[in-house]
Amino acid sequence: MDKPDRIRVFIRYLGVVRLLSGRRGDILEFSQPVTVARVLQHLEELLPDPVFKEVDRQTLVLSPEPGAPGMALRIPDDQDKMVHNGNCLTVVTPVTGG
Repeated sequence: MDKPDRIRVFIRYLGVVRLLSGRRGDILEFSQPVTVARVLQHLEELLPDPVFKEVDRQTLVLSPEPGAPGMALRIPDDQDKMVHNGNCLTVVTPVTGG
């Protein structure tokens, strides 16, 4: 990346959101600083309304990079959490059962 004031955030879609959107993921670019709320706002602009509404029902996992272990976010509590260059936000369909 050539611009030090810009960061890239990887987005991975799993489960229902992947099926509805037809996308495996996106790479978003922002000027710093970036919060989870700002990433979600960008996704709301990027995705069709029914797909974004489904994102709101999913579990969001923030990790330092794609494929690395991450932390499940609690929205709205974690919406002000900072996102850094190379971080990955994974949208996961919650699984229940017994």
